[in-house]
Amino acid sequence: MEKSSYKISIQPIGTFFFGGERNFYDDARDRVNYLVHSLLIPQQTTVLGMLRYALRGSLLKCEAEDLKLEELIGATGFSGEDKAMGVIERISPVFLENKDGLYYEAGIDYQVSPENRQGYLEYKQIAGKAVLAETTEYIPYLPEYELKLDHKHFLVNEMDTGDRVAYDQIFLSCEQAGNFKNHEDFENDKEGFYKEIRYRLSKGFQFCFFLETSQKLCPASFLAFMGGEQSEFKITVTSGSAFEWEKEVKDKSGRVVLQSDAFLTPEILATCSFALLESTNFRHIKTNVQMKNYALISYNNNDQIPSKSCNIKLAGRGSVLYCDDLKSFSRRMSESVYRRIGYNYFQIKNEYEELY
Repeated sequence: MEKSSYKISIQPIGTFFFGGERNFYDDARDRVNYLVHSLLIPQQTTVLGMLRYALRGSLLKCEAEDLKLEELIGATGFSGEDKAMGVIERISPVFLENKDGLYYEAGIDYQVSPENRQGYLEYKQIAGKAVLAETTEYIPYLPEYELKLDHKHFLVNEMDTGDRVAYDQIFLSCEQAGNFKNHEDFENDKEGFYKEIRYRLSKGFQFCFFLETSQKLCPASFLAFMGGEQSEFKITVTSGSAFEWEKEVKDKSGRVVLQSDAFLTPEILATCSFALLESTNFRHIKTNVQMKNYALISYNNNDQIPSKSCNIKLAGRGSVLYCDDLKSFSRRMSESVYRRIGYNYFQIKNEYEELY
């Protein structure tokens, strides 16, 4: 069956807030934090949920009008298993873009000079007793890399002009203070004070991602609400070459920059000799029964109440891995079910740069 591909542009209407692990309340509804930050980039499950809602509500229309709901959006959301998602075949990572095109992660080892990246790693000898008793080991390290430095994230334009744009030039923070004064659990107003850090994008920037479907969709433009606080976004759906960057891996080894968060199994990490990783938390929503219509959930029935999965640690976008076996690394990354919803994408940055 021939697949169709689309570009989904996401333009924030004002500021936005994407929730993460740190919240004002814990699961028992006890107040635990005064200050909460928004995530900078929406999680892949967030944009997948927006797509499913838009298809279900006919904000985004499929040309095949006789599809049942399960055929259109799938029976459930992403649960870490390889299940059908209706007409949605896969989605790409969320990127930043402006009139100059897409922007990719530069990698958190950006301060290492290009000259010292040519040979990649060096090896230094350490005292064996520090690792294994009465032995001597050699460990890989990256010249000039200082672990204790504040590693800012930079983006580079797809035209690769060499210019880097720092995250704080794109994501502009906006503090918002408030008071849960009407909350019945607070004995006084002081306990109800809170502060949240929201963000807006620098002028000209917006989010985007790519979508591949088994059925043709109609071009569309609509408003959608995403994130824990239901921030408003303008969504534009147009035809586009969604996954044109995927090419055969040619190099045997090299430096890899994650262009999305990634679920790294021990088998994937075994193909690498060195990694500079930042971690991020990931949870998906799960139910114990298949729901046809979430509006009909009975909150008197615990089996029907959606809940969060256990906390899964993903390697954050911008993390860098130095691979000894790129073909095995690429194969294992692409086989992961997480890749279908935009995780586990990477860029090989050797003499040439390709996105996989």
